[in-house]
Amino acid sequence: MIQPQKSELDMYLEGNCYMFERDKGKDGGNFDVLEWWKIHAVKYKILSTMAKDILVITITTVASEATFSAGSRVIDKYCAEEIGYENVLE
Repeated sequence: MIQPQKSELDMYLEGNCYMFERDKGKDGGNFDVLEWWKIHAVKYKILSTMAKDILVITITTVASEATFSAGSRVIDKYCAEEIGYENVLE
């Protein structure tokens, strides 16, 4: 009977996990997840591409509401008088 080929995800999940123990490894406790995926890219082509796409997303500490809300950037009459109408129009 022919066994179905395992997916990359199945192979990854069944494989040996990297057990990170701070200050006990040969790397002095530093683990570079991007480097790990780079090394294992041949074995996990699809997963390594996905990991790279996700892990390179820049982290921000700005709340998403503040980023996408224009409510606090509306200039009312009082504010416009304080900073000068000519500055508002620029």
